Amino acid sequence: MIIMIKFVKSKHAVSFVGRNYKACHSLLTIDFMGPCPYRCVYCYVRDMPYIYSSWGLKNRFDLEAVLWYNKPELLKKYMRQNRDFKFPIRIGALSDIGPPFNYTIPMLRKTLRYALELEYPLVIFTKTPLNKFDELVELFLKMMNKGLIAVAVSITDVDEKIYRRLEPLAPPVNERINFLEWLSDNDIPHILRISPLLQGVTDKEEKFLGILNSIPRSHVVVEYIRTRNKRLINFLMKLGVYTWKWDNIWKYYLAPRNYRKRKYIELREIAHHAGWSYAVCGDPLKNENICIYQDYDDCCTGKWRIYSKAVRKILEKEATIRKNKRFVKEILSQTSLVRYNKVCK
Repeated sequence: MIIMIKFVKSKHAVSFVGRNYKACHSLLTIDFMGPCPYRCVYCYVRDMPYIYSSWGLKNRFDLEAVLWYNKPELLKKYMRQNRDFKFPIRIGALSDIGPPFNYTIPMLRKTLRYALELEYPLVIFTKTPLNKFDELVELFLKMMNKGLIAVAVSITDVDEKIYRRLEPLAPPVNERINFLEWLSDNDIPHILRISPLLQGVTDKEEKFLGILNSIPRSHVVVEYIRTRNKRLINFLMKLGVYTWKWDNIWKYYLAPRNYRKRKYIELREIAHHAGWSYAVCGDPLKNENICIYQDYDDCCTGKWRIYSKAVRKILEKEATIRKNKRFVKEILSQTSLVRYNKVCK
């Protein structure tokens, strides 16, 4: 639990996440605070001490967090300066929009208002039922009307005995399900992320279907749990999460490659039979044959194509873009999104 907040002035509006861009096109991110207040035991940021150091924290066990109070204003400036380069920004990359809500929700409200004003697309990753904050509801609806927003809600399991041991401080799953239902009822692009996916537990057909059947049909994205922490592996094995192997490409312990290949295809068939579209998130396996791992070019937002619509506009005016030329020519052209459109038609 966080007991102290350090208010810090940030120098950067967004972060560029380019290490795995061939398997993931969600490249521009923003966090309002760090570390995440929910402190889930599986959080892979815990395996990255350099991130804690960059936040000015001594280690992952610090009971304090950094809040970058000027992020919305920096983001507004960034959006204004990049009007010809509206690549979607993902909110909630390393830290959820969680407590203290008296700070994070006003920051999100400002960010949504600026994005609406400048017509800049956003994708939110969260476990927080944001519809319970009245000041956000109208902004969500207005952004939806302009095709500027998608919301991905993460659920690990609907079994409280499992998810409460993994994410004891996160909102109850029933609140997240209600949030997805609210998004669906209001035609706001919504995505279910079964993240992390637990091998031997939530990738079994009965359990996977149980999660899907609890929620309005939409687009589901799966992402296997990964870690560099052997103590966490021992803890998870007690919950039935078995079969681990070091991946030399991804540099994590996770389910073995052949196991993942087989399960990804099985889960895709299950999702399709249940009426869902499907995608795998970020796995380097996608570099081998991307077509079998996702139903749309935009794996993040599925049929709503928040990313692919933006990329198409960027590529159409590539010759006139003065800023971000290297990003467009050298990186964007190799992302999973662009490669899918080249090889999967």
